[in-house]
Formats: sequence, C-alpha cells, structure tokens
Amino acid sequence: DDLKAACVACRSFDVDCIAKVLDLHALTRLSEAGLKEFVSLKSCGTLTSQPLWEACNKWACATIDDDLPRDLTKVAPLLPVHGLPCAYLAELNAKGLISADQLSRALRNINVEMGLIGSWKSQDQEFRISSLTIDMESDGYLKLSGVDKPFPCQEINCSLKLEDGWHLANIGRFKLLRVKRENQELSVQISSTAKDSAWSNATSFRRWK
Repeated sequence: DDLKAACVACRSFDVDCIAKVLDLHALTRLSEAGLKEFVSLKSCGTLTSQPLWEACNKWACATIDDDLPRDLTKVAPLLPVHGLPCAYLAELNAKGLISADQLSRALRNINVEMGLIGSWKSQDQEFRISSLTIDMESDGYLKLSGVDKPFPCQEINCSLKLEDGWHLANIGRFKLLRVKRENQELSVQISSTAKDSAWSNATSFRRWK
C-alpha cells in the first residue's frame, strides 16, 4: 500500500507522462493484479479510451515465460468506454469484452456529445470567450477551440472530458471551463484550477453554425 501511494503521488505518473507507459514493453510483463492497479490510477482516467484498450489487449496477447494464460475480461470492467468510436464499441461487444451497462453508457455519451458539436456564440458580450467550436476527433473525443479574450488573447485548443454531467476542459491560465447542452443552448461555466474553487454563473451560448 505504501509503494502504491508513492507511485500515485509521483510526478512521473501525471497525465503528460503516463501515456508514454502504454508503449513500453514492460507493461506487458505486469501480472493481472499489477495491470489492474495501473489502470486504476487516477491519471489513467484522463487518457483517451482506445489507446488504453489497445495497450491492455497487447498485454493479454503477450507471451511471458512461466506465466498463466491472460484473460482480458478480468481487466475490461475497469477500462473506460467514453470516447470510443461506434465501430470499436461494436467490436468489443462482439468479443464479449464489455458489459451491457458499459455499452449503454458509451452510447448515451455519444448521443449527448453529438448535440454539442458545432459553433456557438455567447449571448453575453462581456463574457471572456465570445464563441466556441466543438468538434469530434478521430479518437472519439470532443475537441474545444476558441479564443480567451483577456489581454493578451490566447487560443483555446483542448479536449473535453465528461465529468459529473458536464464536459470539462483545462483552457490554460489556471482556468477550467465546462459545458452542458440545455435545450437549444449551451451553458458555459468557468472556474479556477485551484482546489475547491467555485464555478461562475452559467453563460448561455447559441448555435450559429
């Protein structure tokens, strides 16, 4: 437990570095228990889903001397499904690697995300961001772009992650932004990255493209 706590706290396991672990041969040498600990790390929850699935599939297919046969179905319930393309979900479902609940959640997320795609303009001229564009990347994740107006202006290009019913992004300058579709409008809130910071009142954006 002490070793696990030290690893979780180590800066080498932050989101910018942990993705590199997926390409290491050493990952395939983990035991089933070790892989479960790895995918349970909080940083793994910030990775896009498909590369994590593919890394675990390599683990399951790897041949290690004196090792027991590996069963991906034992690890699959711990893996994220948010952002997986429909074709990839269908493949996992056909192989029996995801539960009905996982498939249902993934499809509901896709339905919600399709409603966010497009260009949106703020109804508050004083709001720091006048317009936003949301697109879906090839990995199934949503990309947010726009311009943060406070001088000097700064372009926003980042991914959105589903959290507590909102889609959340770190837009830089120690600021977080989250969006949610409310009927025909997009609600947008901003907060500081500092712990326990409050969210701003929601600003309404309307679709213009």
